[in-house]
Amino acid sequence: MHSVKTYFLVPGWDYPAGTVLLGSVITNPTQPQLALFRPSVDDIDTPIHGKDRAHFSASSIKPETSADKSAGLFGTFLNVFGLGQEASFHYDRKTVLSYSFRHLHSRWFDPSDALKHKAVIGTDRVAQFCRASDYKASVYMITGVKTIRGAGVTTASGKGTGWRVALSVGADESNPDALPITFAFELAELRLTPDGTILSAAERTAGPHNLALQAKLDNEFGVATFAIVDGFDEEDGTPCRIVASSPACVDLLTAGSAKIDPLSLRRQSRGAITY
Repeated sequence: MHSVKTYFLVPGWDYPAGTVLLGSVITNPTQPQLALFRPSVDDIDTPIHGKDRAHFSASSIKPETSADKSAGLFGTFLNVFGLGQEASFHYDRKTVLSYSFRHLHSRWFDPSDALKHKAVIGTDRVAQFCRASDYKASVYMITGVKTIRGAGVTTASGKGTGWRVALSVGADESNPDALPITFAFELAELRLTPDGTILSAAERTAGPHNLALQAKLDNEFGVATFAIVDGFDEEDGTPCRIVASSPACVDLLTAGSAKIDPLSLRRQSRGAITY
């Protein structure tokens, strides 16, 4: 059975690079920035792998007649969270024609037993959390992070006119100092037992199938907190599972998300807008 990675989407656009930290330990995937443990530079003692993809463009919604119903990882993020709730510009997600990015970067690693021990047993906040749940609750180490620069969306207006939207995410020519935006991450589940053993399950391996994982997430974080879809990683085209905040939670999670600068929009020939 081939390994299928599982990615959790961050809950909105407000996560610049470094907010979701590789090797940190969290208690809830809806709040990946709230870590009980953050590693120092020397704590990660196994290789950190990296991969890049530049200049990608694709349809974010497959046609109903398509045999392949899977969607891209970043395309799913756009479908769930849109462009945020900035009043200056809105669009119907069903009218998305294509999406693109200039650069996507991934980093991931396999945590050592020494790092797990330091993060769970050697960190008072994590150990206290486990004890307070009578050793029934898991904690989660972030083992992979994906960031993006230069995102764009093309949608169709009511008259079929295309619009190219400039998003204030990542760095572009007008703002070279801007940080990339984190949009997805991988997790390894860690559970401390009363005798001090650390049980580990990495969601980036084959793991449980979707229904089993859905039941596990519902039990741990509440029914209708997460939804799981099959997709593919735009970086290399491989299949993946995508865990996103369910539609019932999106409105609560997207407040204050990506801003669209209307002054950066300019009309071109054939009614298109670009950046």
